[in-house]
Amino acid sequence: DDSYLEYVLRTPWRARFSVGSTLEQYLAWDVEYEYANYGKNYMKYPEDAEYYESSSFAGVADKAMNRENKNVLRGQHTVRAGVELKPSTSWAVRFGYNYISSIYKNGARLNQHIDSPAMDYMTSTSYMNLSDANVLACGIGYRYKKFYMDMTYKFRQQNGEFYAFDDSFSSEAQF
Repeated sequence: DDSYLEYVLRTPWRARFSVGSTLEQYLAWDVEYEYANYGKNYMKYPEDAEYYESSSFAGVADKAMNRENKNVLRGQHTVRAGVELKPSTSWAVRFGYNYISSIYKNGARLNQHIDSPAMDYMTSTSYMNLSDANVLACGIGYRYKKFYMDMTYKFRQQNGEFYAFDDSFSSEAQF
């Protein structure tokens, strides 16, 4: 129990817009846009947890962590597009594309020196900031009476910056 930290995390709201249509029973398409602002993550500590009854941060918002979220995280944009072709009543061919933007601001770094109770419980110094992602998918489906088979190939391309250790004490560290 001494190394356990209970917290409440409110994740961002999401807005999604979608448009799609079908052409008879031969073609279906869809385009979707979604936005979520991760800089609005909100963290606090529960009031009713037994562990926090004698703690000074029971029921309190983690202001330092919430401020850090605003400093390093940003809104994420996701675009999805897909099309399905049905050359016959039994066969379907599908193609799709997703673009997912990174939630990290440019130059974002893990700051292990913020005055947050959560940082006292952190057990790892490594972290990775993932970049934008591009996802391509294609598939084929077959349906006959109650039998259905679907095969899909998915390719995801995404880079990331991996940091094995906190280098903020180094004279060459970039801030």
